[in-house]
Amino acid sequence: MGRKDFVSFKKKSSFLGRAKKRGRQRKNVFSGVWAENGGDSKTVRAKEESTPVAENDPGEEFFGLMESIVFKDELRDYVTSIINNAEPNEYVWEDLRVPLNTVVAGGAAPTWGQFSGNLETWLFPTNSDAEVHFMVQLPHSWQEGTDIEAHVHWAPMSTDTGDVAWCLEYIWANEGATFGAAATLTPTPDAADGTALKHQYFDLGNITGTGKTISSILICRLYRDTSEDDYDTNAALLELDFHIKLDSRGSSTETAK
Repeated sequence: MGRKDFVSFKKKSSFLGRAKKRGRQRKNVFSGVWAENGGDSKTVRAKEESTPVAENDPGEEFFGLMESIVFKDELRDYVTSIINNAEPNEYVWEDLRVPLNTVVAGGAAPTWGQFSGNLETWLFPTNSDAEVHFMVQLPHSWQEGTDIEAHVHWAPMSTDTGDVAWCLEYIWANEGATFGAAATLTPTPDAADGTALKHQYFDLGNITGTGKTISSILICRLYRDTSEDDYDTNAALLELDFHIKLDSRGSSTETAK
């Protein structure tokens, strides 16, 4: 059975629904008998095998399929998710991280300075639009064409309150495509909570992924727009990353899903 055949096969929701129900019944029988017999595996197996099964039962077909086919990792994981009562076409989210030691300070550079004790990070001042530059590549596990969400983790350096205006300028292109004009996310500034060194999370907004594929590249500039904020001291950048949606453990080939 090829991958495309399996994809078509798994969309038969009626079959899968009945199979999952049968799987839960078998699980319940197994759990109950295990408890009744003090964990005696032979007794449990004998009881499970004696459980009546209707002819052409979809659950038995499903488990027979599992036992007779050697699945690739991603297909085996999909089947496991069905046994665990996960719904088909459920996806998971992951961070596409940008380590701060890989970013490059721009012409208006933040300061790499003391955060707490002997620990340091990037400090964005209140009197200039400091900026850092970086690039990211979309991984092979990403669900192509879906939006990605940019966000920053930061901390105020004092107990003062006020708003910090984090902004993200970016361009995005597939392999073989030409980079177009840059766009900028300029969300409503994030308010400092009045607690020094508090870890704060700020959503910069979504970037439309329509038409984008794995291995596409974003070139980005994160900056503090001090003309739009009123927090009167340094803002410490802790992390910047993107929430991305995953639909597989990787791609079918080196260059395509």
